[in-house]
Amino acid sequence: SFTTEYGTLKTKVKAPKAGKAGKGEEEPKADYCVLTTSDKNFIKEFAFDIKENFKSLFIKHTFVIESLVVPDEYKNDLEKARMNARRKGKIIRNLTIDDKQDVKEMNFEA
Repeated sequence: SFTTEYGTLKTKVKAPKAGKAGKGEEEPKADYCVLTTSDKNFIKEFAFDIKENFKSLFIKHTFVIESLVVPDEYKNDLEKARMNARRKGKIIRNLTIDDKQDVKEMNFEA
């Protein structure tokens, strides 16, 4: 872990392994890397859709790829089609703001 003027970053020594299910309905604990900051610019960048003030924030993104969009010029070349295909789907943004749960979904193509 280390500290700068932007905040404190703490990481665990070992890289994370695949999450094991928690007790009951609990999800695996995602605490391999934790950042504590009060830098307003950093907060604006990652908490862009949160309007109220908060003390603690946990964000988990789930990407759901629903289709691949292959440009017409690459349809007959499998290697280039794979490399240039755009993923289309949605991002499920699970937010825990001061122990309150919120879920937001956004469509994307990248």
